[in-house]
Amino acid sequence: MDQAAAPKPKTSLLVQLLRYGVVGGVAFAVDFGTLALLTKAFGLHYLVAAAFSFVLGLATNYLLSVKWVFDKRSIENPALEFAIFGLIGGAGLLANEVIMWGATEKAHVPYLFSKIIATVFVFVWNFGVRKVLLFDGGETAAQLFAEAKHPSERTYRYLTGGVLLVILVRLILSVASNAGSDWDFVNFYNAATRTLHHHITDLYANGRDGADPEQQYVGFPLTAYLFAPLGAFASRLALFVFKALCALCMGTGLTLLYRMCVAPLEAGRPRARFLFWFVLSVAFLEPFWFVFVIGGQATAVGFLLLVLFARAYLNDELWVAAAWLTPAVLIKPFLVLMIPILVCGGQYRLIRNLAVCGLAAGLLSVAIVGFPLHLDWVHIVLQESSARWSSRWWNNIAPLGIAANFWSYLIFDAPHFEVAEAPAAFITIKHVYQATLFATFMWLAYATGRQTIGVIAARTRLLLLALTFAISFAVIVWPHYMQFLFVPLALVFAQPLELPRRGHLLALAILLLSLHLELTTQFVAGIPWHRPHTLPGVLFTSMLGGGAIVVLQVLLVAYRKQLLFTAPRS
Repeated sequence: MDQAAAPKPKTSLLVQLLRYGVVGGVAFAVDFGTLALLTKAFGLHYLVAAAFSFVLGLATNYLLSVKWVFDKRSIENPALEFAIFGLIGGAGLLANEVIMWGATEKAHVPYLFSKIIATVFVFVWNFGVRKVLLFDGGETAAQLFAEAKHPSERTYRYLTGGVLLVILVRLILSVASNAGSDWDFVNFYNAATRTLHHHITDLYANGRDGADPEQQYVGFPLTAYLFAPLGAFASRLALFVFKALCALCMGTGLTLLYRMCVAPLEAGRPRARFLFWFVLSVAFLEPFWFVFVIGGQATAVGFLLLVLFARAYLNDELWVAAAWLTPAVLIKPFLVLMIPILVCGGQYRLIRNLAVCGLAAGLLSVAIVGFPLHLDWVHIVLQESSARWSSRWWNNIAPLGIAANFWSYLIFDAPHFEVAEAPAAFITIKHVYQATLFATFMWLAYATGRQTIGVIAARTRLLLLALTFAISFAVIVWPHYMQFLFVPLALVFAQPLELPRRGHLLALAILLLSLHLELTTQFVAGIPWHRPHTLPGVLFTSMLGGGAIVVLQVLLVAYRKQLLFTAPRS
């Protein structure tokens, strides 16, 4: 009879600490060596190489910790274990930066000594938290992961409170900052001062005279009166007021949207869970916050109007819906591209009401400011919408803009800002793409209108189709436009029906690809934009938000038969 194997002797805490120190040194050597190899031998950009080397160093640390440092493992799933291992390391990296900044900038400690202090803290943090949560954690870790797997309503409420605090702090900092004072804010402040001081005939002077076209107001003439009060303030105070107005519109719109979404959900844990994920998305979905980076934008007002439109539209209040959508289109003209989808979806009563409201708004605007100014507005809109190159700029996340960026970076021996003419091949690709997109989405809208899936489900899908088409077809899509897509996506996720598994993965990819547009703009600050053929520059900028648009197109086409609403919850 075989004797039972003797249990493995438990490693002392001191030995584990020493071994963990050795493992940290080996992982650092792998990280540093990989970085040097990729940059020196293969010529890879140092930021891209740093990402690869960091992951390789992290994997080395993880494998050696599992095999040599710790005795037991609290989690059986290696993928989940590695993910948490990496998150703990990421938190340690963040703490390293904060400690170094505080010690160096605030306490005036030399940065090398600051690094020593931070290294000691991060070492203790990484070792202690990984030991408690992942290795040798015992019942405490098991209880934590059991709660994490199936959180209670109370846990969700605590988590939601923490995220709301993050949103509040971020909102205060965003409104109070001077960011964007020389960016989009200039458009609206110039329009406000011209309107307030009775110089509205100069509203589109920039575009008409060809001076500083980026600082150009493009809203309908009548909408300039919405921003006229800003002209009564000095520039810095007007910036604060404008950002506060954006925050108010964003907060009101999100509150109304949440109330729409939770209506079909049961009270208690389901609503608490949805609220947590809702506020978490808002906290990190960068299109909402990009508005403040550029000094405020009418997009926040358009978002509120779009939520009010969706609320009335889904409640079959079609005159009210038309009354809300009309000013949204006048503020953001690209939203007019929603109308063909609604027509193909059989929403004829809504289209009739929109025509009446639009005609009334047009006549009122002509009566107030005169007809010539409207000709200037039409010229500006047509000039922007027919841009042959789709505004080759990292900040344009339209799929056509991404194509133009790639084309100019990879084909021309010049920076993309300086390429004046688009080649005939690109123009052909542009027209083929738009024609294919038009035909595909008209077909999807027509199919939706003929399906017997319920009024709410059909209209939610039509809203998603209409907004996706408008953003996909336009040649200029700024990052903050992506917040419009949050309205139908939130409604889809709140439905008491769910996507197939692959649909969930695609929908999750949409949110992930939209998360940190602002972080991306900071990241690419180190990329040499003055060089031609900087492929990393294109990959790490326009592909994020634009990638979300492309994935959403795939989602809508792939699940055209299911229409997103066929798999009931169990």
